[in-house]
Amino acid sequence: MSDYTQRLAQTLHGMGCECLCVSLNEKQGEQVADRNGVRIVRYKREAARDAIAYLREWNPDWISLQFVSFAFHEKGLFRYLIPLFRELGRRYKIHIMFHELWVRPGKGAPAKHVLLGWLQKRLILAALRTWQPNIVQTSNPLYRFMLGDAGIQADELPLFGNIPIVNTDAPLIEPERSESLRRILLPFSQSKNWNIRATMEILKQCADNAGVTLEIIQVGLDRDGERHWKFIKEFCRSAGWQFRQLGPLKADDLSRCMLTAHLGMNSIHKEMAGRSGAVVSMREHGLTVICAGPPASEKEYQFNDLDNGTLSLFEDTAACVAELKKPSKKPPEPKLPQVAEQFVRSLENHT
Repeated sequence: MSDYTQRLAQTLHGMGCECLCVSLNEKQGEQVADRNGVRIVRYKREAARDAIAYLREWNPDWISLQFVSFAFHEKGLFRYLIPLFRELGRRYKIHIMFHELWVRPGKGAPAKHVLLGWLQKRLILAALRTWQPNIVQTSNPLYRFMLGDAGIQADELPLFGNIPIVNTDAPLIEPERSESLRRILLPFSQSKNWNIRATMEILKQCADNAGVTLEIIQVGLDRDGERHWKFIKEFCRSAGWQFRQLGPLKADDLSRCMLTAHLGMNSIHKEMAGRSGAVVSMREHGLTVICAGPPASEKEYQFNDLDNGTLSLFEDTAACVAELKKPSKKPPEPKLPQVAEQFVRSLENHT
């Protein structure tokens, strides 16, 4: 079970809601814990029916399924959930938050990826037809489009950051830093398919045009990113930049890194930034985030480029140069209270 779900439930508890968190696919046996007024119960997949029985005994007004397909099955094929939730959908109001949807293989993708995406989509649509949820929500406009294109109406509920803002009086930008140095933070994992060479080359062009040098800082766990960081380290050395790979850190230390950086960066495209906890965390810490991924949208989808504090490195080059010249940092602002309030309003509107 993610920290996201637990933090949301604990915030809702503080607003007067009674919450229970149930995990359905734990590797260890049944576990029960009480944290900040919220009971957390964990089950193995084989004991999922016991979890359903526990939910019926608790008798909630609403069941909110925080849907991450790969959390339920290693290939996102969660067929066993469909009959388990059928009865719940008949007895209780159901809310589904889609953090992930089906895989959408790009042109020339291997046949197994195409087949996997097709199977995932069929399962998700079959589940929705069976469960008949009262509310469907997701975190970004692309997923809303994909669901709408499949005949499913979904509302947008923003994410909040996965790194709480540390309580500190430290300045946002360390004053001893050179005025021509920009610290760019790359937190957590990046896409395996990230075109790192093209990213670093255009980033250098932007930095040269802005008249600044860069310090690239990697923080957080990234099991698949070593080849990225090796290339970045060598590129920084040849460019006369600095590079630091800090790896896993405590949440407070991660927050301090975000507070003292000038800009953030991520390998996702800006149209998908709303589904990235790392991007949302950087935005909450006041950072503009440079997104270095290719567009994820389908041809018929027109991305509404709202001012969400993100820039595309390859599409907003002039804006990236301007940000490097003078980063527009904002005061840190946690989004969890607003997200929790919006979530409660959406349930009240369907009561």
